[in-house]
Amino acid sequence: MDAQARPNYAMWTAVLLGLDAALWWVLRQAGVGADATPQVLLLLDTLVVLAWYAHLTYEVASTSQRQFELAERSFESANRPCVVVEWRHTPAPGPGVAPGWTYVAKNIGPGLAVTMVWISDLEAREPEVLHLGAIEPGGAIELPEQLVKGLNDERRDPINRQHHHVIIAEPLAGGLWTLSRNLMEATGRLSHQITTMTITEQRRQQIHRETLEVYVHRNWQAIRADLQARLRAPEEDEPENP
Repeated sequence: MDAQARPNYAMWTAVLLGLDAALWWVLRQAGVGADATPQVLLLLDTLVVLAWYAHLTYEVASTSQRQFELAERSFESANRPCVVVEWRHTPAPGPGVAPGWTYVAKNIGPGLAVTMVWISDLEAREPEVLHLGAIEPGGAIELPEQLVKGLNDERRDPINRQHHHVIIAEPLAGGLWTLSRNLMEATGRLSHQITTMTITEQRRQQIHRETLEVYVHRNWQAIRADLQARLRAPEEDEPENP
Protein backbone atom coordinates (compact mmCIF):
# COMPACT_ATOMS: atom_id res chain seq x y z
CA MET A 1 0.00 0.00 0.00
CA ASP A 2 1.28 3.45 -0.91
CA ALA A 3 2.42 5.42 2.14
CA GLN A 4 0.53 8.51 1.00
CA ALA A 5 -2.67 6.54 0.42
CA ARG A 6 -2.57 4.69 3.77
CA PRO A 7 -4.15 7.55 5.81
CA ASN A 8 -6.99 7.80 3.27
CA TYR A 9 -7.70 4.07 3.51
CA ALA A 10 -7.72 4.27 7.33
CA MET A 11 -10.05 7.27 7.25
CA TRP A 12 -12.56 5.62 4.90
CA THR A 13 -12.46 2.39 6.93
CA ALA A 14 -13.29 4.36 10.08
CA VAL A 15 -16.10 6.16 8.25
CA LEU A 16 -17.52 2.84 7.00
CA LEU A 17 -17.44 1.32 10.51
CA GLY A 18 -19.13 4.41 11.90
CA LEU A 19 -21.87 4.18 9.29
CA ASP A 20 -22.32 0.48 10.07
CA ALA A 21 -22.78 1.26 13.73
CA ALA A 22 -25.34 3.96 12.97
CA LEU A 23 -27.20 1.76 10.49
CA TRP A 24 -27.23 -1.13 13.00
CA TRP A 25 -29.14 1.04 15.43
CA VAL A 26 -31.50 2.34 12.71
CA LEU A 27 -32.24 -1.17 11.42
CA ARG A 28 -32.92 -2.53 14.89
CA GLN A 29 -35.22 0.39 15.61
CA ALA A 30 -37.04 -0.35 12.33
CA GLY A 31 -37.71 -3.88 13.51
CA VAL A 32 -35.12 -5.76 11.49
CA GLY A 33 -34.15 -8.97 13.26
CA ALA A 34 -30.74 -9.62 14.82
CA ASP A 35 -29.96 -12.28 12.19
CA ALA A 36 -30.96 -10.14 9.20
CA THR A 37 -29.21 -6.94 10.31
CA PRO A 38 -25.61 -8.17 9.66
CA GLN A 39 -26.66 -9.44 6.21
CA VAL A 40 -28.13 -6.05 5.30
CA LEU A 41 -25.02 -4.25 6.55
CA LEU A 42 -22.78 -6.67 4.66
CA LEU A 43 -24.71 -6.03 1.45
CA LEU A 44 -24.50 -2.26 1.91
CA ASP A 45 -20.77 -2.45 2.72
CA THR A 46 -20.19 -4.53 -0.41
CA LEU A 47 -21.98 -1.95 -2.56
CA VAL A 48 -19.93 0.86 -1.00
CA VAL A 49 -16.67 -1.01 -1.60
CA LEU A 50 -17.63 -1.77 -5.21
CA ALA A 51 -18.46 1.90 -5.81
CA TRP A 52 -15.16 2.90 -4.23
CA TYR A 53 -13.19 0.49 -6.42
CA ALA A 54 -15.06 1.70 -9.50
CA HIS A 55 -14.04 5.26 -8.64
CA LEU A 56 -10.41 4.21 -8.14
CA THR A 57 -10.44 2.35 -11.46
CA TYR A 58 -11.78 5.44 -13.21
CA GLU A 59 -9.05 7.60 -11.65
CA VAL A 60 -6.34 5.12 -12.69
CA ALA A 61 -7.72 5.01 -16.25
CA SER A 62 -7.90 8.81 -16.41
CA THR A 63 -4.33 9.12 -15.16
CA SER A 64 -3.13 6.57 -17.70
CA GLN A 65 -4.90 8.45 -20.49
CA ARG A 66 -3.32 11.74 -19.43
CA GLN A 67 0.11 10.09 -19.26
CA PHE A 68 -0.40 8.63 -22.73
CA GLU A 69 -1.40 12.01 -24.14
CA LEU A 70 1.64 13.66 -22.52
CA ALA A 71 3.91 10.96 -23.93
CA GLU A 72 2.35 11.38 -27.37
CA ARG A 73 2.86 15.16 -27.29
CA SER A 74 6.43 14.70 -26.09
CA PHE A 75 7.08 12.27 -28.94
CA GLU A 76 5.63 14.71 -31.48
CA SER A 77 7.72 17.58 -30.10
CA ALA A 78 10.87 15.45 -30.08
CA ASN A 79 10.29 14.40 -33.71
CA ARG A 80 9.03 17.68 -35.15
CA PRO A 81 10.88 19.15 -38.13
CA CYS A 82 11.45 22.87 -38.51
CA VAL A 83 12.50 23.98 -41.99
CA VAL A 84 13.76 27.51 -42.61
CA VAL A 85 15.60 29.30 -45.41
CA GLU A 86 19.26 30.06 -44.75
CA TRP A 87 21.99 31.94 -46.59
CA ARG A 88 24.90 29.75 -47.64
CA HIS A 89 28.29 30.75 -48.95
CA THR A 90 29.42 29.11 -52.18
CA PRO A 91 33.11 28.88 -53.04
CA ALA A 92 34.54 30.52 -56.14
CA PRO A 93 34.08 28.27 -59.18
CA GLY A 94 37.59 29.03 -60.38
CA PRO A 95 40.63 31.35 -60.22
CA GLY A 96 39.81 35.02 -60.57
CA VAL A 97 36.09 34.48 -59.87
CA ALA A 98 34.59 35.88 -56.70
CA PRO A 99 32.80 33.50 -54.33
CA GLY A 100 29.05 33.75 -54.21
CA TRP A 101 26.09 32.66 -52.15
CA THR A 102 22.89 30.77 -52.48
CA TYR A 103 19.89 29.89 -50.32
CA VAL A 104 18.96 26.52 -48.88
CA ALA A 105 16.02 25.01 -47.04
CA LYS A 106 17.51 23.69 -43.79
CA ASN A 107 15.84 21.45 -41.26
CA ILE A 108 16.88 22.87 -37.88
CA GLY A 109 14.40 20.69 -36.00
CA PRO A 110 15.00 17.28 -34.40
CA GLY A 111 12.62 15.34 -36.65
CA LEU A 112 12.45 14.20 -40.27
CA ALA A 113 10.39 16.32 -42.67
CA VAL A 114 8.77 13.73 -44.94
CA THR A 115 7.00 16.37 -47.03
CA MET A 116 8.04 19.97 -47.47
CA VAL A 117 6.30 22.52 -49.67
CA TRP A 118 6.94 26.17 -50.49
CA ILE A 119 3.95 28.48 -50.90
CA SER A 120 5.23 31.53 -52.74
CA ASP A 121 2.70 34.19 -51.80
CA LEU A 122 0.16 34.12 -48.97
CA GLU A 123 -1.72 37.03 -50.57
CA ALA A 124 -2.25 35.35 -53.94
CA ARG A 125 -5.73 34.38 -55.10
CA GLU A 126 -4.37 31.14 -56.49
CA PRO A 127 -1.54 29.39 -54.66
CA GLU A 128 1.82 28.78 -56.23
CA VAL A 129 3.05 25.63 -54.52
CA LEU A 130 6.44 24.01 -55.04
CA HIS A 131 7.30 20.62 -53.59
CA LEU A 132 10.80 20.59 -52.08
CA GLY A 133 10.97 16.93 -51.05
CA ALA A 134 12.00 15.31 -47.78
CA ILE A 135 14.83 16.43 -45.53
CA GLU A 136 16.51 14.80 -42.55
CA PRO A 137 17.29 16.59 -39.25
CA GLY A 138 20.22 18.94 -39.80
CA GLY A 139 20.04 18.45 -43.55
CA ALA A 140 19.77 21.15 -46.20
CA ILE A 141 18.44 21.28 -49.76
CA GLU A 142 19.53 23.96 -52.19
CA LEU A 143 16.54 25.95 -53.37
CA PRO A 144 15.60 25.92 -57.05
CA GLU A 145 16.95 28.78 -59.14
CA GLN A 146 13.55 30.47 -59.42
CA LEU A 147 13.26 30.74 -55.64
CA VAL A 148 16.84 31.97 -55.25
CA LYS A 149 16.14 34.64 -57.85
CA GLY A 150 13.03 35.76 -55.97
CA LEU A 151 14.96 36.00 -52.71
CA ASN A 152 17.71 38.04 -54.38
CA ASP A 153 15.07 40.40 -55.79
CA GLU A 154 13.57 40.76 -52.33
CA ARG A 155 17.00 41.48 -50.87
CA ARG A 156 17.30 44.62 -52.97
CA ASP A 157 14.23 46.19 -51.31
CA PRO A 158 13.20 44.11 -48.28
CA ILE A 159 11.10 46.83 -46.67
CA ASN A 160 8.70 46.97 -49.61
CA ARG A 161 8.52 43.23 -50.16
CA GLN A 162 5.33 42.27 -51.93
CA HIS A 163 5.33 38.52 -51.39
CA HIS A 164 5.26 36.57 -48.17
CA HIS A 165 6.18 32.97 -48.68
CA VAL A 166 5.82 30.14 -46.19
CA ILE A 167 7.31 26.65 -45.87
CA ILE A 168 5.13 23.83 -44.52
CA ALA A 169 6.94 20.80 -43.10
CA GLU A 170 5.13 17.53 -42.37
CA PRO A 171 6.58 15.28 -39.64
CA LEU A 172 7.07 11.55 -39.96
CA ALA A 173 4.36 10.89 -37.37
CA GLY A 174 1.76 12.95 -35.57
CA GLY A 175 -0.37 15.90 -36.54
CA LEU A 176 1.83 18.79 -35.38
CA TRP A 177 3.13 20.46 -38.57
CA THR A 178 5.60 23.34 -38.65
CA LEU A 179 5.23 26.58 -40.60
CA SER A 180 7.99 29.07 -41.23
CA ARG A 181 7.94 32.48 -42.86
CA ASN A 182 11.41 33.68 -43.85
CA LEU A 183 11.89 37.44 -44.17
CA MET A 184 14.79 38.76 -46.17
CA GLU A 185 17.00 41.44 -44.63
CA ALA A 186 19.06 44.00 -46.53
CA THR A 187 22.21 42.14 -45.49
CA GLY A 188 21.10 39.05 -47.41
CA ARG A 189 20.40 37.13 -44.23
CA LEU A 190 16.91 36.05 -43.21
CA SER A 191 14.85 36.32 -40.06
CA HIS A 192 12.29 33.62 -39.29
CA GLN A 193 8.78 33.42 -37.94
CA ILE A 194 7.92 29.93 -36.71
CA THR A 195 4.58 28.52 -35.69
CA THR A 196 2.78 25.18 -35.72
CA MET A 197 -0.58 23.89 -36.84
CA THR A 198 -2.39 20.73 -35.78
CA ILE A 199 -3.64 18.48 -38.57
CA THR A 200 -6.43 16.09 -37.59
CA GLU A 201 -6.14 12.46 -38.60
CA GLN A 202 -9.03 12.89 -41.04
CA ARG A 203 -7.31 15.81 -42.78
CA ARG A 204 -4.00 13.96 -42.75
CA GLN A 205 -5.56 10.99 -44.53
CA GLN A 206 -7.16 13.32 -47.08
CA ILE A 207 -3.81 15.01 -47.72
CA HIS A 208 -2.13 11.65 -48.22
CA ARG A 209 -4.80 10.60 -50.71
CA GLU A 210 -4.51 13.82 -52.72
CA THR A 211 -0.92 14.95 -52.00
CA LEU A 212 -0.27 18.15 -50.06
CA GLU A 213 -0.06 20.30 -53.21
CA VAL A 214 -3.49 19.22 -54.43
CA TYR A 215 -4.96 19.68 -50.96
CA VAL A 216 -3.60 23.24 -50.75
CA HIS A 217 -5.05 24.11 -54.17
CA ARG A 218 -8.49 22.73 -53.35
CA ASN A 219 -8.72 24.41 -49.95
CA TRP A 220 -6.66 27.52 -50.61
CA GLN A 221 -9.04 30.20 -49.31
CA ALA A 222 -9.44 28.56 -45.90
CA ILE A 223 -5.76 27.62 -45.71
CA ARG A 224 -4.65 31.13 -46.68
CA ALA A 225 -6.79 32.74 -43.98
CA ASP A 226 -5.52 30.27 -41.39
CA LEU A 227 -1.86 30.76 -42.35
CA GLN A 228 -2.19 34.54 -42.37
CA ALA A 229 -3.70 34.47 -38.89
CA ARG A 230 -1.00 32.14 -37.54
CA LEU A 231 1.87 34.09 -39.07
CA ARG A 232 0.57 37.59 -38.47
CA ALA A 233 3.31 39.78 -37.08
CA PRO A 234 2.66 40.88 -33.45
CA GLU A 235 2.81 44.57 -34.35
CA GLU A 236 -0.10 44.13 -36.73
CA ASP A 237 -2.36 43.40 -33.74
CA GLU A 238 -1.21 46.38 -31.70
CA PRO A 239 -3.06 49.72 -31.90
CA GLU A 240 -1.16 52.64 -33.35
CA ASN A 241 0.26 55.17 -30.94
CA PRO A 242 -1.81 58.37 -30.83
